[in-house]
Amino acid sequence: MLTKNALVALLALLTIPGLALADAVQLPRTGQTTCYTADGVSTACSGTGQDGALLAGIAWPTTRFVVNSNGTVTDKLTGLIWVKDANLMNTRDPSFTGSSSGLVGWQDALAYVAKLNTDKYLGYSDWRLPNINELKSLVNAEQAANDTWLTATVGFTNVQGQSYQWYWSSTFLSGTGTNSTSGTILAGAWEVNLGDGGVGYADMAATTAYVIAVRTGSEGTVTLPRTGQTTCFDFTTNAPTSTCTGTGQDGEQLSGAPWPASRFTVNSDTTTITDNLTALVWTKDAAASGPIACGGTPPGAMSFVLALDYIACLNTANFLGHNDWRLPNRNELGSLLNYGYTGSSPTFGNMAAWLNASGFTLTQSSGTTTADHATDFTYWTSTSKAILPYTAWSTWSVDAHGVMSSSDKSLTTHNVWPVRAGQYGSFVTVKLKSSTTTAAVTPAGALTLAPGSNVHVDFSTFAYDVLLNNAWQRPGNGTTTTFDLTNVTSDQNLMAVFAAPNGDLSGDGKITAADALLALRAAVLLDPITNATLAKGDMNKSGTMTAADALLILRLAVGLVNPAITY
Repeated sequence: MLTKNALVALLALLTIPGLALADAVQLPRTGQTTCYTADGVSTACSGTGQDGALLAGIAWPTTRFVVNSNGTVTDKLTGLIWVKDANLMNTRDPSFTGSSSGLVGWQDALAYVAKLNTDKYLGYSDWRLPNINELKSLVNAEQAANDTWLTATVGFTNVQGQSYQWYWSSTFLSGTGTNSTSGTILAGAWEVNLGDGGVGYADMAATTAYVIAVRTGSEGTVTLPRTGQTTCFDFTTNAPTSTCTGTGQDGEQLSGAPWPASRFTVNSDTTTITDNLTALVWTKDAAASGPIACGGTPPGAMSFVLALDYIACLNTANFLGHNDWRLPNRNELGSLLNYGYTGSSPTFGNMAAWLNASGFTLTQSSGTTTADHATDFTYWTSTSKAILPYTAWSTWSVDAHGVMSSSDKSLTTHNVWPVRAGQYGSFVTVKLKSSTTTAAVTPAGALTLAPGSNVHVDFSTFAYDVLLNNAWQRPGNGTTTTFDLTNVTSDQNLMAVFAAPNGDLSGDGKITAADALLALRAAVLLDPITNATLAKGDMNKSGTMTAADALLILRLAVGLVNPAITY
């Protein structure tokens, strides 16, 4: 428990103006807190590696949804304001396009939201059809019947709970194109099943789905990212167009946090890639070729149970110098999707091609490729499908990619792509080239040595890990202070990887009172608890931020605690 003096010190920090933490987009948790056996029986989560055990992502507000008196529902997690009636068309305008059920094609869905704006429904004229990321945010992976949860617990009305529960998004299938052989056109749009949480696409003209409108509200705990789509669909030419004005489509609205100019960075270890949008770190080799202890070759497709075992093996083997790999949850794996990627014939938006072009290698693919049916690739997530808990969510790509369906945990095999939380701070390369025998290496320094030397390297701060000639030496994550080279007969290349220590929320390589302030502001919810904040500020690994974390950071800042214990 915090002492009175400690609380006073922490609260005093809140009075310091002008401090802020720049950060990547935060991904929320999926909502899943239960773990399951391969047979679908609930089980204790500890040690399973499942979504319900790891709870990766930003925690939801205690009261996530607020039902407003004006016919709307505010989501405090995302800041979005939704129409309370999830089948408003059927309730308010049953004669719209002649539909008596609220089921319409994609073009009519966009037209109906435009009508709401013309009518200034509830006094607003900025309603929009949600993009695919916004619509997916209404899925609670813990719920077997998401539509029932949205109605009975959250407070929406008329969420469709029949066998057909799909809702249109404003995001069209960017892989749309003409089959060079048959001449047919695949024109689709993305949709979400608000009953079971599935994500897919459907023919925008031949298929009908329901409509729910949304508008931007105040800032939420997280800011959802944009989808990547910047073009729109032209219903006259049946083709994508850069002219989006007045369409109401995703490419016009561009709702969400913009992507960084450089989406991915190949890290200095050359074996991992940081997604600069989410700060997640993925293996560069999407085939996750592990060490000899775990097979030593690309593992290929495997069952869900074996996928979790494989991740555990990677951690035991300190794979690529780290032991905190995990199977991504459905939000994390879905964050790799670019709904705006088009590609070219014959693959039309093959996501594997986009990811490989972005720096990844061996992104898995299988199946046949035609002009209107792109190569598939499928990866496991750690998230079980609650209504069928003997299955788990997998993400794979067909055409423009992003379809999310479930697969039997024992009978189906998919690929594995490990992920881990990112390191915050600067990576530094130290080259050994010519002429000294002893030197101190700092994050900004360099070391030279002569052939034939025996060198003892002292690091001025804890190095996260060390590579020699691009090979991990793995002397101990976050506790490395020295490194020895013996009988050096040729030039060597040593890379000392320094990461910001736990407690360094500002990412400047130091732990200061300013970091304690940032931690306290997050703990008392003055600032959102982001991925970066949680990664570096959750000192006791409780899964959230508390005043106790801020106190420990303050004690580190004033030298009352040895920082070595926090790595």
